Amino acid sequence: GEQAFWQGLRQVAQTHMFQQAAWSDFEKTFSHFSDRNLETFFRQWIGRTGAPRLYLKDMRAEQVEGEWLIQGRLGQDSPGFELDVPLYLETEGPPHLTTLEMRGGAAEFSIKTTSAPLRLKVDPDAHVFRHLYPIEIPPSVNAIRGSQSLVAVLSENLTADMAEASQLLLRTLRQEGIRVLPESAFSPAKFNQHDVLFIGLPTQYSDNLLQAAPLTLSPQGLEFMGQTYAGTDTVLFAVVPSASGPEHAWAYFIPLSASAALDAARRIPHYGKYSYLVFQQGTNREKGIWAIQDSPLIFNFKN
Repeated sequence: GEQAFWQGLRQVAQTHMFQQAAWSDFEKTFSHFSDRNLETFFRQWIGRTGAPRLYLKDMRAEQVEGEWLIQGRLGQDSPGFELDVPLYLETEGPPHLTTLEMRGGAAEFSIKTTSAPLRLKVDPDAHVFRHLYPIEIPPSVNAIRGSQSLVAVLSENLTADMAEASQLLLRTLRQEGIRVLPESAFSPAKFNQHDVLFIGLPTQYSDNLLQAAPLTLSPQGLEFMGQTYAGTDTVLFAVVPSASGPEHAWAYFIPLSASAALDAARRIPHYGKYSYLVFQQGTNREKGIWAIQDSPLIFNFKN
């Protein structure tokens, strides 16, 4: 609890000011203020390496006397961790949130609801410290900025001045010197182990972006996520999973003018956690992170 945490932290500071403190000092103090034995907590998070990897098993749902019973098992790799894992059940009515206690191994759970179940999500907000599956990690600006395998692809429709202006983006992303090739020289099969930055909307490889969100381009502006942005001072930057899977990312930098490209290139790295950005007249108009729609820790009852 927050009160016990801050009380314990103050006590450690007062007792060990200008002295060395060991993790055992924290354990003893926090155990006192929380009135709990925290030996296992400190042992698993401080004294051992690794992180839990969770998986769903044996999911089933049945309707009994007008009430739905959802049962399943949540497992983890051995050796197990002691965890409190949130379970979020979406139904045709109100959602149901519960916490499953895992004490070192697999744990069975049972949830009752009066509404038909739609989808069960395990730890949907990733509050538990654990290994994430690649598909659980939304692609982001940082995935491109930190890429060790990035290649840039110039769209066939990109004008020379916009291509030149877009070089600034490679510098601000700290990706100077990467391979830059025309769209005609690119193939997903050849670069399936690379992250890709498309500069301009490609004529052949836009499906990954269009599947993530509706996009319409015109000489007068663009429409994205149901919103219209008029004018050539508009830029879209979006990152989606690559054609080969979620282990790599494809990014799309789509400026409607060279001046807009220069301005947005300076701003994009400051929005590292986001999956998509829209800039207009030098201002960020839209930003967001793709919602995770599929995962080994999501079970769809309607499938």
